[in-house]
Amino acid sequence: MKRVKVAVKVVIIHLIMFSFYLGSKEAYAEQAGTHSSEIWNATSTDIFGNRALIPHSENDQSANLQYIIEESAKNDKSVFIPNGVYIINADVKLQSGINIVGDTEAPTILKNTTGNNVVLEDENYSDSHNIKIERLFFDGVGIFTRLSHNISIKDNIFYNPVSLFPVNLQTSKGAVLENNIFMRDKNHATPDTENRAIFIGGFATAGRYEYMEDVSIENNLFGVKLNELDAIKSFSNTSVINTINRLQEALETNQMNLEENEQNFLSTGVNSYNNTKNVLIKDNFFYQMYENEDRYGVVGDHAIYLRGSQDVQVIGNHVRGLQNGPYGGFKFKSGRNITIMNNYLRNTGIIMYETPEFGLGDSFAGGTVAELSGWLVANNIFDFKEWQDRYAIGIEYNRHTGVDNVYNGVFMDNHFVNYHNIPQNRRRGLLIQNAQGEGFKGESTFVSGNTRDDRENNQLDVEYWDEEEYQAMPSDWRTLVDSNLYEQFKGSAIPVRNTLPIGKSISVKLGEVIDPYELVDQINDHDEAKPEITILNSEVFEQIGEHKVFLKLVYEDATEVKVTAVVTIQN
Repeated sequence: MKRVKVAVKVVIIHLIMFSFYLGSKEAYAEQAGTHSSEIWNATSTDIFGNRALIPHSENDQSANLQYIIEESAKNDKSVFIPNGVYIINADVKLQSGINIVGDTEAPTILKNTTGNNVVLEDENYSDSHNIKIERLFFDGVGIFTRLSHNISIKDNIFYNPVSLFPVNLQTSKGAVLENNIFMRDKNHATPDTENRAIFIGGFATAGRYEYMEDVSIENNLFGVKLNELDAIKSFSNTSVINTINRLQEALETNQMNLEENEQNFLSTGVNSYNNTKNVLIKDNFFYQMYENEDRYGVVGDHAIYLRGSQDVQVIGNHVRGLQNGPYGGFKFKSGRNITIMNNYLRNTGIIMYETPEFGLGDSFAGGTVAELSGWLVANNIFDFKEWQDRYAIGIEYNRHTGVDNVYNGVFMDNHFVNYHNIPQNRRRGLLIQNAQGEGFKGESTFVSGNTRDDRENNQLDVEYWDEEEYQAMPSDWRTLVDSNLYEQFKGSAIPVRNTLPIGKSISVKLGEVIDPYELVDQINDHDEAKPEITILNSEVFEQIGEHKVFLKLVYEDATEVKVTAVVTIQN
């Protein structure tokens, strides 16, 4: 254990805050590849007169925002809203081609004070195109669109939601949701499963049968604990780290106030009821509340729950805070051409229901289809940390209802780790077929390289297969699924992180010996060796006052986590 002895001197210090954004509307124009003349400042009275927005006004400004959007769309201008709080207590309609962007230097907050659902919405059942919503703080305000094509929702923070889905997108051709943070505390959750984040789905009615298609959901955070944000950054991509930094700075400077540290009272992250295809869900962080001390009656459902979906890739996501057993982290009710690769699922798994759903057939008149086909499940890590009085199931087929229409499955190089935490009689194999012989059969399924660490041979077998099923397997898995997808995603990073360390706040006296381990909580658990901790700015201990102390934790597997502690040096 390393100790650092420091002397203390009285000096005047300046805390340097690192900025990850250029700031100002001119900087945004440069980043967006446009001229500042193409962006209108929503607070400019020169442009909008007495309809301009007023930062920090206590009056409802939704009517003025509506006017600004309409005028900007007519003139082919983007809308820049400077930092400040803007009360939006009524729905605001979006327009084709509109680009609404918040400040980069401080939060632009759209705040709903009614307690009722308030959204930015497009015109219902009328096509709109090319809408961008970026770098805003949505305090109780959501987004709802139908038939809005090529919509982009990036770098936003959603919190204090009052609706089932803060983002609800229906029947879009082209949707990008990237680098957003979705939070929900216990005060904005209901004691059931109706606490969700994103909905994507098509129409399945006698009048309209259309798809939600070409969707990218990447680098978002679904649920967080605020004091664990530093640790989350250790396995996140730079793009979403920028959003995390903006959130942390807003909290530290009291520009936004969140009463609860636990902002992970979510039932589902990404949801669809039918008619969804060509969806990429990649490099997201899903965090629910089963590891909290109290769930307050909120029930976790799934990180991803899709019904009637086709051509979906679920790649490189980190899932934690769910429960093992029947509630799989990734749940599909009938799916065609589903790729699930390089994910880290902590204490949960994948569940495949073969139920009749809209979205796999060609029309509403054709009815629902029950089918599981073209499944590639490879190189995922299932980390079993805790037994929750259920069977610990990593991958499960469940017929539920419908016919036995299951074929073309590839399950390879998946790994069950820390399985010793589960009682022996509650551990299961690969449940891709049930006891009745329904599900993935050897003649159209390839199984190879799957492991479990509670056995000497490390072999993870298919639970209800006999030797005949293994002998019937095709010799080449590439005949069953699109091997190009495997080649495309096999190098994706698996975001493994066991515990999420948090920096502490402590006081020490002049000349006191500081043990770095006293500055961090949640360092490791019984399945993980204690890391080496290095203080990166030990010089602050020579200065009286309150300081941020930056620490680097290096674990046995060479992964690193950087956290910040707050230390007060007393004279």
